Amino acid sequence: MLLGHSPGPPEKGGLPVLTAQGLNAANSREASHGYLTFSGAPGENAEDFVTLCRLRWKYRNLSPEECNRAQLATLRSGLRGIPAEFVADSKNNDFETLSRDLIHRFPFVKVMKKGGPTAKKRLQHQAQANRTLDEYVVEAFQLRSETPQNLEPLLVKHWAAGIDDTALRDCLLKEFRKWQEDGESCTLERMLERANNLLDL
Repeated sequence: MLLGHSPGPPEKGGLPVLTAQGLNAANSREASHGYLTFSGAPGENAEDFVTLCRLRWKYRNLSPEECNRAQLATLRSGLRGIPAEFVADSKNNDFETLSRDLIHRFPFVKVMKKGGPTAKKRLQHQAQANRTLDEYVVEAFQLRSETPQNLEPLLVKHWAAGIDDTALRDCLLKEFRKWQEDGESCTLERMLERANNLLDL
């Protein structure tokens, strides 16, 4: 399941029951698995963290108020250290505004890893390898934060090629080729939106 489709809070009549307790429990489970967290350390990207929080709830059948509440709970429960203190001091209850403040306060500091494979080689060897799509998505965002911006189309292509599900993989690669032929942007966010749309069919 992709972010926004993974199991979340308890469901009632097919829709998530958005209680603070249910959201915090679901988000704590995810945080304990090492994803959907942000501590502000070099190499961590607040913008990518916010995107993951947004996508976690974007494709559910929620009212704007419920979606805002769910995204806020996900963001707050995933913060660690100084970013958690920064948000705790804020009286802002709008996810988008709080996200902008967080991104502004904690600018991204790229860390280039030494001694390991080059960024291009690491991109080419991506594979879901029996992990959940959520985990695979988070890995792609982490990898993007360590690679030059001009390699993002390569990241997107190899991410799609590494998906375990053959039908989803083939559809996404076909879409990627079409975007390239048409000279359109090939961003990770755009590919994830397309994947979510296909999973909703």
